[in-house]
Amino acid sequence: MSKIFIKDYIIQVDLFDYNLNVDKPKRRDKLVIMAEIISICRIGSTKTNMMTKGTLSFSQLNQFLFALSQSGLIEKFTRNGKIVYRATPKGLEFMKKQQQIIKLLKDNTQTTIINTCHDKLANKRKMFSVGKKSTD
Repeated sequence: MSKIFIKDYIIQVDLFDYNLNVDKPKRRDKLVIMAEIISICRIGSTKTNMMTKGTLSFSQLNQFLFALSQSGLIEKFTRNGKIVYRATPKGLEFMKKQQQIIKLLKDNTQTTIINTCHDKLANKRKMFSVGKKSTD
């Protein structure tokens, strides 16, 4: 709670009633998950590693790997007898653009939240300045 002093009145405003943490939403968009998988397998990764780092179930991961492979964003190869997935140049470009979009949305969301807080504050100031009696 922050206290804001306006003439003879004290207004308490909760500036933290908005969730400013937009890095880790509760539900992830499919495109975000795809970019995370590509990021995990930039230099090559097994399914187990991707499941652990991407917090995905086996069936979820298989669905995404199929879609990413069909789109040419990742490729499958064998290393030391294990199947490994690696990001393609097209996949790395996709990941880079996805991160730029997320950053753009994050910046705009935080600006909107800050502007909303300022608007609420201005409305409270108006509300209290109207009700104040003149002491002239």
